[in-house]
Amino acid sequence: MFRCRESLSSSPVVIRVRITDIGRSGDGSLCRGRPVTVDSGPKQATATWVSGGERYTRAPKARRWTRAKVKWEMSVKRRQLRFATLDEAVRDAEHLLANGYELAGNWDLTQCCHHLAVLMDYPIDGFPRFPFPINVGCWLLKHTVAPGRLKKVLESGVWPERIPTDKRTVPNTGGKDAEAVARLKQAVERLQTHTGSFQPSPLFGMLDKETLVKLHRIHTAHHLGFLLPRNAGTPPK
Repeated sequence: MFRCRESLSSSPVVIRVRITDIGRSGDGSLCRGRPVTVDSGPKQATATWVSGGERYTRAPKARRWTRAKVKWEMSVKRRQLRFATLDEAVRDAEHLLANGYELAGNWDLTQCCHHLAVLMDYPIDGFPRFPFPINVGCWLLKHTVAPGRLKKVLESGVWPERIPTDKRTVPNTGGKDAEAVARLKQAVERLQTHTGSFQPSPLFGMLDKETLVKLHRIHTAHHLGFLLPRNAGTPPK
């Protein structure tokens, strides 16, 4: 369940929404622009759109929409991970495989590891082409805000949430975790031992090996953070 507090009138109301009623991105964070229906207590209200941190509502028989700020809080908190090396990330994935895990997001271990491994292979094998109009959007971002975003991620060590995910990099649920973890380990070894040239990213252009490794450490920590170990043990360093 989600718990949100907003001001549709002079006094705040508490609204509970089922997790399946809200659009979420692959990393488990809320997506924008998805219609949901909620029960606001004594007075019924319909949330017709959630966008940019604002919720547009209209009471029954009302002729005008009401806009209000909304603050969402997940009941299950993800792990805040920082990996010093990609090998440390692999050990964390192996720990989750061996000891079991709970989901704090949408993806299971197979989906996370497959997604991470595919993106590590792209700089070596080449990035797939995006269809129109996504390719145009990538070009615009590459020449405007993407360089600044990349710098911010590298300096902060935190991967931003609510980033759209290429669906081609995420398999369906129900895959084999062991195979996915093994593929992640292979991709990490391949990236770290690669001595040839790299292919330019559609968003960030050409990156050197040191920057690529650091970026993938941050990206890997972000996704594995949404998988919670079932026991209190920690993976070996």
